[in-house]
Amino acid sequence: MAACSLLEIQIGMIGWAAKNGKPWTENWMDVAKSSGAAVELCKSQLRSMDTSLADDVRALLAEAQPVFHERNNFAHAVFTLDPTRPGDEQWVLKSARVAEFKPLTAKEGSVLVATTNRLSKRAKALSARASGP
Repeated sequence: MAACSLLEIQIGMIGWAAKNGKPWTENWMDVAKSSGAAVELCKSQLRSMDTSLADDVRALLAEAQPVFHERNNFAHAVFTLDPTRPGDEQWVLKSARVAEFKPLTAKEGSVLVATTNRLSKRAKALSARASGP
């Protein structure tokens, strides 16, 4: 979940760079002052970006959406133990959003982290482009 949250901040930095011409800020509250603020900052600056950059940012946002969805599912879930189930299925996640789902397998978790890291690298490169020459 931490990697997904860092991706969200990295995406917010694209908006920050487009708005202020600087690829970095020491004050994270400028970028992520509330839930979803980082992505909204990025989206709010799309019109100020050149067409090529805006298209690349939109593609990144679309590709990041499933990662954020997965993060949100797990962030709002609690583990419950159901001893009536077979041994490897006793731990179940429940949330207000999803009635019941299984924890990620090690492979699924690895894929999610790798995807998040790849998207974060793209976001960092886009932030550099957004800050200008």
